[in-house]
Amino acid sequence: MFILNQFKKSAKEFANPYSLTVIAMLLALRIVLGYFANFTLAFLPTVKFGLSFLPFALSAIMFGPVAGAFVGGMGDIFSFILNPTGGAYFPGFTISGIITGIFYGIILYKNNCTMKRLIPAWIINAILIHILLGSFWLYTGFGFPFLVSLGSRTLQSLALAVPEILLIFSFSKVVKRIPAPRRKYQN
Repeated sequence: MFILNQFKKSAKEFANPYSLTVIAMLLALRIVLGYFANFTLAFLPTVKFGLSFLPFALSAIMFGPVAGAFVGGMGDIFSFILNPTGGAYFPGFTISGIITGIFYGIILYKNNCTMKRLIPAWIINAILIHILLGSFWLYTGFGFPFLVSLGSRTLQSLALAVPEILLIFSFSKVVKRIPAPRRKYQN
């Protein structure tokens, strides 16, 4: 029942012009960050660090699982349309973006984004979606060996754990201070 209520409240956010505008801006930011804010770590050249996770994590925190899923899924689709990376479109990573947005939204929406909530959410998301599901997508869509992908994605997740958690936590505190006009919803 709790999860269903989270989805209902989050879907109502799309009726508010302010929320819809911020969600659209976060979607645009996700696309721009996905294009420009990617780099490899000098001490681990196989690890790619990007900031595109931040807008859909923030949309999920601010507006719930529906908004998080929208920004995660549409961000992946628009990013591919605007900047195809040399291969065909593969919907698996869009599904991963949607699931990540839903997952963060269910756990962190309308709750204080505390480290006590964020760290387990990030760990579960990293294991289930980034490592396991991402390796599966690379195997099924592109033929990469599953165990090799599993190892490299695990290494990448370990290297990025602290920076990603700290960025989500820090930015969630910043957006919490922004006054947001809210419309009273009729039930």
